[in-house]
Amino acid sequence: MRGKETIYIKDVYPEKAQYLSGDEIKIYVEAFNETEKNIDAVLEITIRALDEIIAEQSANIVLKAGCVTEHVFCFEQIESEWQGYGADVVMIAGGEGYHALSTAFDVVASWKYAPRYGFLSDFSIGDEQDPEDIRQMAKYHLNVIQFYDWMYRHDKLMPEEEYFIDPLSRKLSLKAIKEKIRLCHKYGMKALAYSAIYAGSKDFFDEHKDWALYDNAGNAHSLGGEWLFIMNIAPESPWVKHIINEYKDTLSRLDFDGIHMDTYGFPKKAYSLLGGRRKLENLDQQFRMFINKVREELEPVREDLGLSFNAVGNWSIETVAPSRQDIIYIEVWAPYENYIHLYELISRAKELGQKPVTLAAYLPAYLENTGIKPEHAENSLLLSSAVIFASGGYRILLGENNGVLADPYFVLYGKLRPGFERTVRNYYDFIVRYANLLYDPLLKDLSMTHANGINEEYRFENGAFSSFGEPDKIWTIIKEKPGYKIINLVNLTGIKSPRWNEAKENKPTEIKNIIVRALVEEEVEDVFVASPDINNGFPQKLEYEYENFARGRALKFTIPNLHVWDMVYIRVVETDINTV
Repeated sequence: MRGKETIYIKDVYPEKAQYLSGDEIKIYVEAFNETEKNIDAVLEITIRALDEIIAEQSANIVLKAGCVTEHVFCFEQIESEWQGYGADVVMIAGGEGYHALSTAFDVVASWKYAPRYGFLSDFSIGDEQDPEDIRQMAKYHLNVIQFYDWMYRHDKLMPEEEYFIDPLSRKLSLKAIKEKIRLCHKYGMKALAYSAIYAGSKDFFDEHKDWALYDNAGNAHSLGGEWLFIMNIAPESPWVKHIINEYKDTLSRLDFDGIHMDTYGFPKKAYSLLGGRRKLENLDQQFRMFINKVREELEPVREDLGLSFNAVGNWSIETVAPSRQDIIYIEVWAPYENYIHLYELISRAKELGQKPVTLAAYLPAYLENTGIKPEHAENSLLLSSAVIFASGGYRILLGENNGVLADPYFVLYGKLRPGFERTVRNYYDFIVRYANLLYDPLLKDLSMTHANGINEEYRFENGAFSSFGEPDKIWTIIKEKPGYKIINLVNLTGIKSPRWNEAKENKPTEIKNIIVRALVEEEVEDVFVASPDINNGFPQKLEYEYENFARGRALKFTIPNLHVWDMVYIRVVETDINTV
């Protein structure tokens, strides 16, 4: 926190959105001196894995009068398969701590361990010399970027000219697209090219009517009247070879790292007319074959190929989740309307696919001219994000220009208010810093079997508690993995509606002094609480004691404050369960 307003740390951030194992780590510190004289100061940085100190450095700097002074801390070759870290910086001047600020970073063997999706949709002439949007996105640790509607046509992806008109009459620049890809790589991001897997223009349809899909009345399936037509993705359809060749051409001419495959959620069944034969096609049976075929054909073209597929409305998740994509991607629509549905979507998809899950959960409150107060939209953003992150999911929400996805047509994105950016960054810092407690595949969800109702393994006092996200209650999401027991508390106290995508007129009611009793059989080493809402997500050690009750000896501790989202982790000594 700031001790004096005249001298403070303006920003702390890693150079890249994500680091590969063995990379040099660079943490940038920007310190601001509002006074009219130079001031000597000391910067101290501590790198932590959870609460364990990994590295420390300090530097003497001179804060120049009336301006920002930048310093870079470098840490060499952190080797890790997958680990999140916190970077905590304190600035001291004249023996007094003036300000503390934190950031986070992760080190991975592959980006596929922790894919944090972001988006780009602006590729105009004015974007050819605009590196700031990618640089800003790196501060949110967005390491997989969907290049939305970058292409010339849905059925002919690559433009033949430097400047071209896209399917919705936007004038785009191929130079801007190439530059954005380059910048993504510079800042530790992967760039995925958007493609609707079965969309053909009217001109294409007119030339290949037997490649299309038809309804049971004999009409060609289309979108937007006759704007786009739905093509047949059955393995024997010539469309499959055509669109995969488009992917190959794209990857051979542009430095994209893979393909984001989009669908529209319909039709679910349709008729094909290949060879003049009318045949009923079940698309959910074909999606998995299509994804796997794309993988097979593109892996020789692009090393470390990235693929994701949009399961619109969660349809066909049973078939696409186990497919050879890298990210399970679900665009959320009604009837998945409530907070609990976000949790259920993530849990089910992870169970089916054993891969990271990303939700495209749009916030229409960020659309222009809605009349919704900005703070009401912000309340909605924080609550829905807390639910998704605490449930073990990622979210595609943020992009260029501090953009917020408000609509499936990404170009209509809204923007974060400048004063709210830091709050959102705290949330994204948090999921990186504590990634190993939120996203570890070894985590076992015990929420419905170990807390609330008849369950007494985890008991809570000083509030109303729920295991399934009820309005006006504190939602407890309980998980365990070897060495750790994790309690996520998402505060819905004072929130009357369970709808995740509605604007919220008020923030959750702050709850103080939540008492937790946990039946822990293992030996306890430490108990910590952390929150993106408090002290930059810094872990706070909690005092604890033991209390006997009917089922044994319970660990007892108190959580001081709950604003929106708290996470408690109990570190225990790993014990062989077969040892007596």
